[in-house]
Amino acid sequence: MLRKGSSPKNKLFEACNYSSEVENLTLVDYMYVYIWIGWFQSVPFLFFLLGCAYFYREEVTYWPFLTLATPIFVSYFAPLEERFQPTWGLSLGKRIMESAKKYFGLHLLFVDKNAVENTGPAMFLIEPHDVMPVSLFCFSDFLGYNKGHKNRGCISGAAFSAPLMRHVYSWASATSVSKRNVRRLMDAGISPTICPGGVQEVTLMKDGSKECILFLKKHQGAIRLAMDYGRPIVPTFTFGQRGTWSFRILRSSLAQWVGRKLGFAPMVFFGLGGIPFAIPKPTPLTVVVGKPITIPKHEKDKDGQFDQKAVDEYHQAVIDGFIEIFDDHKEEFGMADHTLVIV
Repeated sequence: MLRKGSSPKNKLFEACNYSSEVENLTLVDYMYVYIWIGWFQSVPFLFFLLGCAYFYREEVTYWPFLTLATPIFVSYFAPLEERFQPTWGLSLGKRIMESAKKYFGLHLLFVDKNAVENTGPAMFLIEPHDVMPVSLFCFSDFLGYNKGHKNRGCISGAAFSAPLMRHVYSWASATSVSKRNVRRLMDAGISPTICPGGVQEVTLMKDGSKECILFLKKHQGAIRLAMDYGRPIVPTFTFGQRGTWSFRILRSSLAQWVGRKLGFAPMVFFGLGGIPFAIPKPTPLTVVVGKPITIPKHEKDKDGQFDQKAVDEYHQAVIDGFIEIFDDHKEEFGMADHTLVIV
């Protein structure tokens, strides 16, 4: 007997389906999504206003400048640890996640829901990155669809360098993808969600191409981390993410170098209304969570390294997990004419 939400063909467990809600968004939903990922417009504008207020401080008063500068200053130095966050901030994070699931018409499915629930703390690797891996939010604790896990979406550390933005992302269940921070999460029994392709994967994208490129062959850091902790890895694939933004990538060597240093790809992206750096277009996303890949805890050799053969075997198993999800469901979820390319 099939579980509720499954189909005879794919046997997927449907955790939620808000695909029809994309047509019923309210102004409030747009506002919350803007607060969440509209910072590429709002932060530069805020600093422009701050500069204007400072330049004209003698002609008016200091109050406009102080009104803008105070929250920026406080946010830059205020701690990000959850125990220090105000109740209203976490409440805002929950509202953002509730609007995000409608804005992106979240359709979340599991190949084996019971297996994922019962792994204990795990590592969720989600692909593709695309312009931004917005689908990471699907595992937010505020939504409650990934039972058995306490999750955090791990994104570029650069996002936590900007005042105000750093706290909004924290309230929305996100944190830095730095190795040190991911280890801290795993030490606390939290299941991090990471997009292993990262910035390098973004630079390989081609607008209008029918290739879905995953930059995975050289990324074994997550595998070694899983071996160090004895944590399973759960490959997860998002269908439809290319519809969120259109883009133009700056491909000069200087631009690529700057992008790697900043943690953001050197690009211009166009979102809602075709506006540069705007919030994404409301786009239904289908996220398929694969089967957990068991990785026992391994000991390092005298040089502090894991057996490379074991690393390669687990790494290939993870890549195969992504390939299996894509091949099994690309026709069902609108990517039948796409080719998956692993580089």
